[in-house]
Amino acid sequence: MTGSPDSPDSPDTEIRIRRSTMLTEADLAGIREEQKREDAHWRMAEARFLEAWKEGVKLVGPHLFGVTPEEVDTATDRDALRPDREAFLRRLGTASDGEVWFLLQMYGYYNSVAAADLQPYHVFHPESVANRDLRYREIVARFMLNYTGW
Repeated sequence: MTGSPDSPDSPDTEIRIRRSTMLTEADLAGIREEQKREDAHWRMAEARFLEAWKEGVKLVGPHLFGVTPEEVDTATDRDALRPDREAFLRRLGTASDGEVWFLLQMYGYYNSVAAADLQPYHVFHPESVANRDLRYREIVARFMLNYTGW
């Protein structure tokens, strides 16, 4: 025998639960629209990441990636703009806290394990991020939005 209409094992309760979890046509349309938006984003993510990466390379210096400014402009793949670990290590030793933050962000997108190995040697504070100008923040935000893996 089933319990009262409000008990968990009541058929009425089961019907209410099913109805409450059923999606309306408007819900489904919203889900489909969001999926289209996601699909459109990811189709362009690789190109957007490369453009942000190029901006970052130009900002910190192409020499840290073993390339010339012209090679940055003509790169069609991020693998052509891989960080030079030794050059990064040298730069980290002379960079300001904010520059260290940005350099490690870039290196982290290239190789998060290697970037984590670099971090213990460089202490930075929340002010390092707060004091960065909008250009640095926008570049890192674009990395995050468009990163599909290295």
